[in-house]
Amino acid sequence: RSRYWTGVPVVGTTPADIPISTFLGFGTSDNEYQHHDKTLVGANWSHRLGQNWKVTQRFHAYRLDYVFANTWYGTSMAADNRTLSRGMYTAPLDVTNTWATNLDLTGTLRTGSLTHRLLVGVDHFDEDFKQELYSGAALAAFGPTIDILAPTYRDVPSMDTVPLTSFSKFRHHWNGVYAQDQITILPRLQLLVGGRYDDATRRGASSPTSIADAGTRAVSVKNSAFSPRVGVVVRPTPQISIYGNYVESMGAPNSGLGRNGETFDPETAQQVEGGVKAELFGARLVASAAVYDLKKQNVLQTDPANPAFRIAIGETASTGVEFDVAGQLSERFTITGSYAHANPRIVKNSANVGNRLAQAPRNSGNVWGRYQFAGALHNASVGLGVMSVGQRFGTLANRWSLPAFTRVDAMAAVPVRYGARTLTLQLNVENLLDEVYYLASDGGVMALPGSPRTLTL
Repeated sequence: RSRYWTGVPVVGTTPADIPISTFLGFGTSDNEYQHHDKTLVGANWSHRLGQNWKVTQRFHAYRLDYVFANTWYGTSMAADNRTLSRGMYTAPLDVTNTWATNLDLTGTLRTGSLTHRLLVGVDHFDEDFKQELYSGAALAAFGPTIDILAPTYRDVPSMDTVPLTSFSKFRHHWNGVYAQDQITILPRLQLLVGGRYDDATRRGASSPTSIADAGTRAVSVKNSAFSPRVGVVVRPTPQISIYGNYVESMGAPNSGLGRNGETFDPETAQQVEGGVKAELFGARLVASAAVYDLKKQNVLQTDPANPAFRIAIGETASTGVEFDVAGQLSERFTITGSYAHANPRIVKNSANVGNRLAQAPRNSGNVWGRYQFAGALHNASVGLGVMSVGQRFGTLANRWSLPAFTRVDAMAAVPVRYGARTLTLQLNVENLLDEVYYLASDGGVMALPGSPRTLTL
């Protein structure tokens, strides 16, 4: 159980110059809280069917019981750049149950000179959600606005006294069938051909009176699609691989409801990708480069006007390049690194066509080095890493920005003998220099800072 904290408000086009620890909720009593009860059960098994075939089955069940009474912030700051609007939302009932399972058969066989690595399978996903919610402006007597430069607090009344305004019920069923064949045509030429068929049914609605009434209002909507996948890998030398692929998907089930009780079609996507991977210096260093073009439809995000609901933002597209490197530069020094340049943008079915996606940087990268000692400090190690993320817009309208940042992390590890065993004691330090930086936004007027210096032993 903890108090909800929503970040730092934006003044003009950047986060306000206030301490990131500033609390802008309604008060300090237990009348404002969030409480999670989570239960997770998982299992998997596999069985070999002869030398070349294997069957695998996995099962996953999850229940989230989420009770909360929290502050949410409005969509604008007053003209004085210090008066922030607020609202309240509380859910005495917010329960999600999901379960998923799949059954795969994998194996190899030969047809003439061709070798086939085959995968066939089925999967199922089921989600059930129900919620009782109050969402609206705070009662005037308890301060619907707050001065961010000189906050004063008054506790909201017990949420037990707040009249509920929305009752939601949602059910999602998803079935998939898939097959894939990775064919070795020549020792240095492989072809991948596959696809899956998805069938999804969702049923949901909201009501101002009861969950039972929401169930009565609910309308079933069905989506189905076949998604192909093709790819090719060529190895001109044993150390270099060149690949290309095309993939379609009917992917994320787009759970949740809009403010008016509407459900959403599943997210779909199409991607073309090509790249090269090389093993250098006797395979001590592995480097790869890729270029891609990705389009997504029916993309959702949290509703910035009310975080209890979702909104559709239209079709998005992103083209970009990625570089990765990993290797052991010496007997004791290893390094990993990556860099990505992207152009994520909204292209259709939105008032924000042409804008960059919220929270998506054009440039980002990281590098991490680790050194292992010899001699008296044998197997002890230290590491240092740098992560850099470029400027990102905080909203789909691109009205304000999250500043670019660079964060330094570090670690140290020491082996400790414990009888006949060796344990490792490791200290991780995130944000070593204790910089103030912003990781994300709520899509409205709030910027969410990254953690200050954090030590984990």
